Amino acid sequence: MDHLWQLPQNTGWGGPDAPMLEAYTTLGFLARSTSRIRLGALVGAVHFREPGVLVKAATTLDVLSEGRAYLGLGAGWYDAEATGLGIPFPDRSDRFRRLGDTLRFVHHTWSGDRSTYEGQTMRAAGPILNPSRSRDRTRRS
Repeated sequence: MDHLWQLPQNTGWGGPDAPMLEAYTTLGFLARSTSRIRLGALVGAVHFREPGVLVKAATTLDVLSEGRAYLGLGAGWYDAEATGLGIPFPDRSDRFRRLGDTLRFVHHTWSGDRSTYEGQTMRAAGPILNPSRSRDRTRRS
């Protein structure tokens, strides 16, 4: 899961003092260490990474895993982990606007469109992804 702290103890997990690895670093390690499993962060919180960095990380994972990566996104909910690590935690409506923009931006860049992307919460003047997504789609189901 794409969390920076372990989930709160009242959810049945270990709480913030329990170990939690960062998702995309771990997925990169798993891409190198495996050859068949699909790789993704279940639901990535859009407020953890700027959309351009997020799409680059997911694309890099897809290329390195030869097409085994997937991208799941959500608005996020665990404000304590964000504020505890100094990451802004916008209100719910702002997080959902960012989620919509991020989803549209991912489709924009993955389509190969290099024109300026202008959303409600972000602007990308010339999004270039090189390398782009993996060309080997035979592994995808």
